[in-house]
Amino acid sequence: MKDVPGGLFNLDSLLQENSPQTAEILLAYAGLLANKRITDKNASLCLRILGTNNKKAADILFGNSNPETFFAAVKPAGPVIESVFNLLSSFYPGELYGKTLLACIGFLKTSYSSNLNITRIYMPTTENILHTAKYLVACRDKTADCIVEFLKNLYGNEPRPESLTSFLPEIFSVYFDNTKKIDSIFPASLIEGADNGISSIKGTDAQA
Repeated sequence: MKDVPGGLFNLDSLLQENSPQTAEILLAYAGLLANKRITDKNASLCLRILGTNNKKAADILFGNSNPETFFAAVKPAGPVIESVFNLLSSFYPGELYGKTLLACIGFLKTSYSSNLNITRIYMPTTENILHTAKYLVACRDKTADCIVEFLKNLYGNEPRPESLTSFLPEIFSVYFDNTKKIDSIFPASLIEGADNGISSIKGTDAQA
């Protein structure tokens, strides 16, 4: 399979259908990508597959690799960063497969720590940040630590998103206070489908 827009177009057409046959084709796409190094050229196609939230396809893609560093070879370009934020905004906490979530957060954490001018390439919106931080409601320690580190890295970038200075202290204050529930600071529309039974219990994950 060539890393060309045509491959992405064909996959988009495929995702409009829902049948055992199309599921098998999706797994085949994942298998072909699994034999390639994930780079700038095929990252978008990889994200489209992960965005289906098909665990079998994701497991084929990740193989034995560490999800947190899965996108390590991908440059933090605006379109890829935007695609990652869009993927995160498409699911409630507890819905997105844990490995996929960690891969997305790991990419953002690295992107916003490796280049202090990254916000000049892509400035996250308030919605981007909230849709990322909302996963603190239902994720295990490793992923939660990555989210917190991403937010800290983002806060250290210049220029800094103005919205970050207003609600970041509140997020940290509630998250590190075991007497409070982290879901209390997010709009219900962001987390209403979440498995809130673990929202105040660190060290567990609904998507493992």
